[in-house]
Amino acid sequence: MAYKVGDFSFNDKEEAKVAQKELQAVTYIRQNMDFSSPEKVLQIYLQIQEKALFHTVVGNSFLEELRNYLADKQLLEEEPSRENPKREKRRNAVLEKYKKRCRLLTFLCITMLVIIVGMFVVAGTSNSPNILNYEEKIQDKYAGWEQDLTEREKELKKSQEKLTERENALKKAEENSTP
Repeated sequence: MAYKVGDFSFNDKEEAKVAQKELQAVTYIRQNMDFSSPEKVLQIYLQIQEKALFHTVVGNSFLEELRNYLADKQLLEEEPSRENPKREKRRNAVLEKYKKRCRLLTFLCITMLVIIVGMFVVAGTSNSPNILNYEEKIQDKYAGWEQDLTEREKELKKSQEKLTERENALKKAEENSTP
């Protein structure tokens, strides 16, 4: 679910809350800042940088806007100044958190892949019917039954033929023995 704050969208609810607070701060600063005095804008910009007030794209885009304004007035270099150490530490901590999460998810994906491959190996080598080979196993089973029945029928026919031969022999013997 995406959370919209100003012109930006966030996937994380907590980050969206932080961005909302930053948007309120940016709105307050805009209302109270005197853009006709570039020196005052520079002071505010440097204070914001020093205190590391902004952490989301909402605040950073405002900082970029101020940086561009000050660069146009030639009060600030075109290149962004070096990051505040506090902000850099925070950014590194967040980056490390995401790296750990990425390692964990990679491990889980590989584990799941191994499990799935193992399931296919077991299913392919197993003698019991499963979704991969049930039709073949059932056909083999019924074919075996059919072969058994065919053999039994042949035996019954042979037995019946023998019985019929004996009966015929007995009838002939009776006919020959009666005058």
